[in-house]
Amino acid sequence: MGYNTVTALLTIFKRINNEATFNFNSCYEYVEKIDEEYNPGTTVFGVLHFDQFATAIPNSVIVGSDLQTETVNSCRIAFSGVLLDYNSSKKSPTEYLSAIKIYKEKYKQGFVDRILSDNAVIAKGFCKKESKIDHLIGLKVSLKIPDNEFNVPAFISSRFGQTNKVRIDLNSSLSPEQKEVFKTQLKSVKVELKFKKYIFEKPGSGKKLIQ
Repeated sequence: MGYNTVTALLTIFKRINNEATFNFNSCYEYVEKIDEEYNPGTTVFGVLHFDQFATAIPNSVIVGSDLQTETVNSCRIAFSGVLLDYNSSKKSPTEYLSAIKIYKEKYKQGFVDRILSDNAVIAKGFCKKESKIDHLIGLKVSLKIPDNEFNVPAFISSRFGQTNKVRIDLNSSLSPEQKEVFKTQLKSVKVELKFKKYIFEKPGSGKKLIQ
């Protein structure tokens, strides 16, 4: 940058609808890496977290190089881009970064333990007996059977007693056909929970999960 070579941690992310303009009010999906298979038409953004202060000019071009490349004849340029925003205030790096809403898709799987009624089941695999589950209450889940079209939307409604199990309420009662499949393949029914985990969490945000 200018006459200086500085090191920084690069986090890459993209907008779901491929919007080309960055906006602090939008949510972005974390990108693991960009390689030959990555769609070149997708707009990606990057946030650079420097290990020391650096001087930068707004809208200037930044070039990132991989200085650890051992091959002498290879191109060391890893990426280039235009500086859109920077932390020039007295905010701490943590405060500034937490305003950039970049998330990873997370996945957790549980198993149906038993059926309570036509629209409620007991599941295990989401908590320990001594742990709090406030951050799980109300989260949407799906009851699925591998290699089967069985897919029932539901949500976690409460802990089941003082155990390590939770009660899951179905969005609607099982049909006779679903009930038959459910009973005959009970041991195969899995409970899938998908949520978003933000890369830069706000201080004190706790265990709250976002879907």
